[in-house]
Amino acid sequence: MKKELAHLLEAGQDRTARIREAVTSVIFAAPRCSDIPELVDAKKNFTAKYGKEFVSAAIELRPDCGVSRMLVEKLSAVAPDVQTKVKVLSAVAKEHSINWDPTSFEEKESKPPDDLLKFHEDFKTLDSSFSLLGSRSNTEFSMDKLPHSLLLQILSRLDDSADVARCRVASKAFSTVFPGLRSINLKWHINSRSTVKPFQAVFLDLISKLETVESVCIGLGNPIDLESDDDFYLTDGDFAKVWLPRVSGSLKSLSISDDHDQRQSNILPLISVYCHDLVNLKLKCAWLSVHNLNPMPMLTSLTLAFIRLEDANLNELNKCFPNLQVLNLVGVIGLKDPKIHLLNLKTCLWAVYTFLPSLTLITPNLVTLKLECTRPTALRVEAPMLSHFHLHLTGLNHIGVLLKKFENLKTFWLESFHIGSLLSEFPIIKTVENLTVDSRNKAPGDARHSKLTLRKVFSVFPNVSSLCIKSSAWSDIQTSMDLGGLEILDGRKGLKTICIYLTLVDPLLTFAYVACLLDQCVGLSDVSLLILGKDFGPESESFMPCKDFGPEYESFTSKCMVCWPRLKWRWGLWSEHWEDYWIADGISI
Repeated sequence: MKKELAHLLEAGQDRTARIREAVTSVIFAAPRCSDIPELVDAKKNFTAKYGKEFVSAAIELRPDCGVSRMLVEKLSAVAPDVQTKVKVLSAVAKEHSINWDPTSFEEKESKPPDDLLKFHEDFKTLDSSFSLLGSRSNTEFSMDKLPHSLLLQILSRLDDSADVARCRVASKAFSTVFPGLRSINLKWHINSRSTVKPFQAVFLDLISKLETVESVCIGLGNPIDLESDDDFYLTDGDFAKVWLPRVSGSLKSLSISDDHDQRQSNILPLISVYCHDLVNLKLKCAWLSVHNLNPMPMLTSLTLAFIRLEDANLNELNKCFPNLQVLNLVGVIGLKDPKIHLLNLKTCLWAVYTFLPSLTLITPNLVTLKLECTRPTALRVEAPMLSHFHLHLTGLNHIGVLLKKFENLKTFWLESFHIGSLLSEFPIIKTVENLTVDSRNKAPGDARHSKLTLRKVFSVFPNVSSLCIKSSAWSDIQTSMDLGGLEILDGRKGLKTICIYLTLVDPLLTFAYVACLLDQCVGLSDVSLLILGKDFGPESESFMPCKDFGPEYESFTSKCMVCWPRLKWRWGLWSEHWEDYWIADGISI
């Protein structure tokens, strides 16, 4: 979704209509994509520039508001169509050798569905003769004759408790087995304060009717802004005190996605008081206090996303969650000198979007780490077992201190605007076998010595056997070649596989650079080249047909395969808006 919105903005730079579409689309998406704080900031700026009336028109989808139809469809909360439902249920019936005729079900589903709130209000009065899989007279079996285990499995496959509620209304058999469900997954879009109480009622009704609750996932989203002091918060402590004690004895997994972080919440200490056996916890978009936080030794997975955390150094996190194995900190603010010191941690994602003077990780059993941050003054990572590392930095002064003790690092992804400067400060790392370099963009003001070069890459990582060079990094490498001539790479015999993301602005020049690399890396056996596809964007349904990629593409690929017939070739297309698209795999002459 981020890429699609960015494409709308980019596409709109030359035409007034496209600019209007891009701006209104960002405004429309902002309250519906609460996990992207940049959209909220953009909406505030657009409100200041264009006025509240313009913003309201986009949010409410008034006629001629300009919002992209594609974006409206992608953000729609419309339930799956009848064909999709029939396909899923048919697969379940086939798996259990049940002869099921979907005709009656399709007839029932073709009728307009009632609103979920009406289902809740009329829950005990609706006619139970409706059957999710058809009426008894028109099918070869009755829902009542299905095994309870199968009915429960069908309900368990539903991703939304709203669909579970519909099934309970539609079928007495489903209503009978419903208390055996062990999970609640409820997403709610608040468009006025009048819908808060029904949400609470629906959620508490679900909890009261389930025999055992092992998993709770609730989320809140606001299509329009609510600025009253009476706004409803899922992380509100008083609300949590109502339902947490009811599920505390069995709860293993808890996910709460709030809408904003304007009010401090004591939800985290409350969870630590009630949920002693909790294993997995996810909290999003909230302002969390850690006052009176109790230890939770059973918790092994924690995710905090876009959280304002009152734990500047992460001391309480380290003390109260000592057995974490998975930790995800994304956009957490309120930190000053954070230190992650967890002896059992194995996987960590830490994305810092604000400046912090220092970051510290002391994790002796960490295996996988993705670290994304701006330029800190100091960065310390003590992780001797680390084998997979994705590092995204804008720059660092003492990178050698960071990496010199990594003795098990096998896969390394280095991403930075200043990648050339960073590599200049790297020690030699002999353990890395799989390397990806991505400079994102050429750093402004780079001097000659800080340029990214192949010699620098192979000097720092002499034993790399698989190398992936992203488009921006390859562009920097080409620039360095232009400045100093083609490099002598000493015949990289250890390099077996290479993947390069190319843009064929000048096919002949690109071929010359590729030839320089392939001729000197005499140990190569597999080469993958992805070429930037033309006219690809979020409004395109797919890549262009495989039979017509253009003469420049075909000429380039043919020339490569003829010049290096011993290699196995893999060809594809790449785009900022789509996943890589492979055309040919394992071709050799």
